[in-house]
Amino acid sequence: MTPGQARSFFAPVIPEDFVPFKYFDELGQQYPASPVEPMGEIKEFLDSKSAKYVELNF
Repeated sequence: MTPGQARSFFAPVIPEDFVPFKYFDELGQQYPASPVEPMGEIKEFLDSKSAKYVELNF
């Protein structure tokens, strides 16, 4: 392929009644995400930052 040369792009055919939010909601129900806990030094760093934030706001 030559740089700057025009290329063809063909988008997938999407049905007219497609509702993206409904699709992603159903997908999320099929494959639920599991929470991820930070580990080690990252957790200590985040805990120290949130502790400082809480102290400043009270």
